[in-house]
Amino acid sequence: MGQSNWSNETMWTGDNLPIMRGMNSESVDLIYLDPPFNSKANYAAPIGSKAAGAAFKDTWDLSDIDLAWLLDFEKNHPDIVKVINATLVDSDKAYLIYMAPRLLEMHRLLKPTGSIYLHCDPTMSHYLKLLMDAIFGRRNFRNEIVWCYAGGGGVLKQISPINTISCYGSAKGKRLPSLPMPSVYHTELKGRAVGMLPCGEGIKAQTRFTSRIHLGRYLKTGGSCTN
Repeated sequence: MGQSNWSNETMWTGDNLPIMRGMNSESVDLIYLDPPFNSKANYAAPIGSKAAGAAFKDTWDLSDIDLAWLLDFEKNHPDIVKVINATLVDSDKAYLIYMAPRLLEMHRLLKPTGSIYLHCDPTMSHYLKLLMDAIFGRRNFRNEIVWCYAGGGGVLKQISPINTISCYGSAKGKRLPSLPMPSVYHTELKGRAVGMLPCGEGIKAQTRFTSRIHLGRYLKTGGSCTN
């Protein structure tokens, strides 16, 4: 395994691709990834907040993408090309061309014993899982966290929005065992947490980011969370 050429708890700002390229291979134990969702919307920080003025465009077009990446994939990563070509619209294709080189770098950075957790919503989660299969290997899929934003355990009148976090092991030539994952279910209505799930040592997560709280506690203690 490689030696890190960066200090733990270092924070960078900017595009993560050139930053990752400067990091040594097999020097990272854990990656949690919360990328754009291809939501086809534009976002701006609220006026008066510390981030005021910051903006982000989550719309994708082939004209925004360096298509040289696609030529590289055709030469060196044909499985990635299969996933990209499976998309039905150009915006999805552009999004995956953007994501693929970053996931390739993350695969390079992970130690053989490392893990990566990728968060997305149903807009692109199915395509991203195929992309992760192509890069990390289908056999290295470990488990998945799924949660919804409404219901609180009651009877639902309609299907509620869900998010997923897919977990893959680096494994790099080895088959890792299946990983038990926290079971996360919560809802938030008008700022009030309605559903709560005990986790670990009796901790109750009550915020919109329930899954992150559970995941962080799980990784820190090595414990498991169940319904």
